[in-house]
Amino acid sequence: MPSPLLLLLLTGASLTCQSPVSIETRPRLTASLPATAPKDASDVIDHGYPALAFSSHSFHEYTGSKASPNTFSANLIETIANRTGSSVHIRVGGTSGDFAHYQADQNVAVKLPSGAKAGGIPRGMALGSPWFEGFANFPSVKWTYMAHFANESDISNSVAGVQEALKYIGPNLEALEIGNEIDLYPNDNRPKGYNAAQYVEQWHEYEDAITKAFGEKQYQAPVFANNKCPFCIANTFQKGQDSKKNVRSAALHHYMDEGPVPVSDVQSHYLNHSRIVDQTSAFQLPVAFLKANHPDIPLYLAEVNSNTYSTDNYDVLGTFGSALWLVDFLMYGMVLNIGRVNVQQSTGFSYASWRAVEYNGLAPAVLPPYYAHPFVADVIGNGKDKVRVTDLRLSQDKFAGYGIYEGSPGQLKKIVLLNLELYNSTTGGARPSSTMDLDLGSASKNAKIEKLTAPGAEVQDASKISWKGDSWTYQSHGRAVPGASTTEHKSVSGGRLSVTVQASEAVLVTLS
Repeated sequence: MPSPLLLLLLTGASLTCQSPVSIETRPRLTASLPATAPKDASDVIDHGYPALAFSSHSFHEYTGSKASPNTFSANLIETIANRTGSSVHIRVGGTSGDFAHYQADQNVAVKLPSGAKAGGIPRGMALGSPWFEGFANFPSVKWTYMAHFANESDISNSVAGVQEALKYIGPNLEALEIGNEIDLYPNDNRPKGYNAAQYVEQWHEYEDAITKAFGEKQYQAPVFANNKCPFCIANTFQKGQDSKKNVRSAALHHYMDEGPVPVSDVQSHYLNHSRIVDQTSAFQLPVAFLKANHPDIPLYLAEVNSNTYSTDNYDVLGTFGSALWLVDFLMYGMVLNIGRVNVQQSTGFSYASWRAVEYNGLAPAVLPPYYAHPFVADVIGNGKDKVRVTDLRLSQDKFAGYGIYEGSPGQLKKIVLLNLELYNSTTGGARPSSTMDLDLGSASKNAKIEKLTAPGAEVQDASKISWKGDSWTYQSHGRAVPGASTTEHKSVSGGRLSVTVQASEAVLVTLS
């Protein structure tokens, strides 16, 4: 139910066009934000919230080897960490890793099975010791490593793989996973009747073997693609998932789509706040269950991105519009009290935030979705104050807003505004914009407005995108390239502030 403190008024403001193209009148939006955090604000946000995930078949490409570390990736990750003041948390796993096996005498990182296709998810790859060296290349990262579980009779090899991973991870291990998307096992790599009780029993067999070999470890479990009972978080915990009190987090995965989406549907599928709200509403139940029954165990979305169908569709998934979608998804995840979101990365997948190596004739590159990471990291910030978030609940498909409260009891410090209306710069015509009139009370006197912007939502060249005037490229080795400042400064008059946001743009308002 919308908060009575948040008002939405439509006043029919007109836009002035600099061309004869007819532009639809945009509604003027108004919201009133309390000076202190409202009761429905989120829990305190972990500064490690904006996280990453590497698919096992791409992990060695993102990290490099001991002899040749991937400093391009390292610099992009460091950008996020510097902004949050926290280690970046990376989960390594997925279907390819779950069906892999460790080959101790193999002197190359990966041997793919016959028939493996570029841009696909291989089953049956062999991992050599050089694959594991990548864990040591990012010494500030905290890792979650997945032990393979899909190959049912392969427990000793799975434990050997854990041993090799721990050799390079050292003290930077946060958690182990055992298996990937176990709810999809029945009638695939387990019998059709495989159930949650059998899963928990087998999970403990693997966990016991790991404990016997290396001592007590912390785990992320279960790891499900969906939360549909009987393979749901509540049921597995009731059947003993955490009977030994060594589970530190539970994990679900989420993709907005699982099939082709045409360019014409980018607005309705991705630049659509209401669709994010609708799709993520299912997470409220497991979050509530864990808070009530296991309050020290958060729910993580440990593998997230836009579409599992992600080959050669850069014009849909690899655009600036995808960066805006990812910002909105990450922000709304905070509102739902998701403890962390690991954004999935795979070489050759159109949704990736960067291409770490040359692939099919395409050079390494920063890709447009990357810009969501430093933006959200800056929203959280690297200060010591506790951060909480509230949704402005504007009831709009194409415009979203969030209030960010810091300290105790929580003072309004920042506001995120996203204009999700799709603007394509190649079609011509004036760029629409919408104005948000904010009632901030008397606490603030000045506002800094920083922009995440590009010529249009269709942009695939990341060098044409900027956050606070900065861009990231492979040519800059993954470090920020300063450009012309896009920052504005305004005075807050009588507690009121008006902010205009162009179509396909996001802004961060910082109050002082």
